[in-house]
Amino acid sequence: MDTSLTSTVDTTLSSYNDFASLGRLKGAASQDPKQALRATAEQFEAHFIQHMLQVMRETIDKSELTTSNGLEMYEGMFDKEVALQMVKRGGIGLADMLEKHMTQPQVSPDALPASQALQLRANPAQMVPLNPGAPGAMSLPDAAGTKPLTVPPPDGTVPVVMPADGGDLP
Repeated sequence: MDTSLTSTVDTTLSSYNDFASLGRLKGAASQDPKQALRATAEQFEAHFIQHMLQVMRETIDKSELTTSNGLEMYEGMFDKEVALQMVKRGGIGLADMLEKHMTQPQVSPDALPASQALQLRANPAQMVPLNPGAPGAMSLPDAAGTKPLTVPPPDGTVPVVMPADGGDLP
């Protein structure tokens, strides 16, 4: 058997209706997982772009005079082809990010040393209870020395205040 032909399987989509590409991708994944990962990321990006185009198209108001089932079918086919061509030319970078994320080693936070794991240390003196009426709840510190919430207007301006009842100002 000639192995040179089986190792160079094309795993990219060539058309919006390429149903055999999924089978080829599954076979290629057992031979070259990195190539299959890239192809899978590109297919996901193509589907994402196609869905984005479809949703964008749905936001446009349609007239009964220009809408038909045939037009919607061809618009869907066009969106799929545009998405595939965008991915072939570099796409929007989603496939690159997915591939980068999937090739990084996955480590659980429990397996990391204590110096690398995210550590949350709470200072009990700064903790405020969610239910202040609960037993053992602390009160907020004294508000002495705090600034007011309102900021005075710049020099030369007059603040406008409207009465709450909607009446005229005196």
